[in-house]
Amino acid sequence: MMEAHKSELVARAAVVIGIGIVLYSMPRSRAPVVDGGRISVSTIAADMEAGSHELTVSGYSGTKGHGVGNCLRSAPFSVGGHSWCIQYHPDGLDADNAGFISVYVEHAHHGCTGSVIAQVQFHLLDQMGEPVPAYTLTTAKHDFSHDGSSWGFSKYIARVALEGSIVKDDSFRMRFHVTVFKIRAETTAVHFAAAPSADLHRDLGGLLKSELGADVTFMVGGRTFAAHRDVLGAHSPVFKAELFDTMRGKEAADEI
Repeated sequence: MMEAHKSELVARAAVVIGIGIVLYSMPRSRAPVVDGGRISVSTIAADMEAGSHELTVSGYSGTKGHGVGNCLRSAPFSVGGHSWCIQYHPDGLDADNAGFISVYVEHAHHGCTGSVIAQVQFHLLDQMGEPVPAYTLTTAKHDFSHDGSSWGFSKYIARVALEGSIVKDDSFRMRFHVTVFKIRAETTAVHFAAAPSADLHRDLGGLLKSELGADVTFMVGGRTFAAHRDVLGAHSPVFKAELFDTMRGKEAADEI
């Protein structure tokens, strides 16, 4: 009776193992790879371009005395692909600034180049051509967003201070260092393919054929086959009762 029962188990195991190996060996079409969507990666970057322009006011005495708000402009110069000029107010920008030299940087030809963010450093040069630290001033970053946009200092230097120590031979010089910030945004779409659909039959067949983790051995017709009690137990209640009988108290691999 025991031999018959054992033979039945071996036969069932052979069927399970054989099916597993056949399933592993059979050519199967892969499940279609489903597009897993995409993740967009964006970058905001500020590129900077800088340049300097030096302005000489020659015949200073002839430039003043024309009234508050009188503005003299330099020739245009280019920095960062944009055109600029210097606004020089020898009698001050307005009545509140009379007695001061007012100086501004103007975004020229705005209609051609559009808006731009820039920062300007103003240098008043001494008689040796070196910047005077007290009059080295830097503006905050400014958005030159419309025609005639300008940015600078209404009380850059008092006329008495300019005439007392800076003006030489009725002239003086200033240097303007302009930094243009070009903000750009870039987006790159990165595609990720989802993992292929699970092929349970193929995976189980591969497990049986590899014998990896096998814990049961069957002798069939003089040949040895390794199997997994979990797989056999799931396939048949007979195997489940035989292989998972807790009364056996065995931890080592079984041989049938």
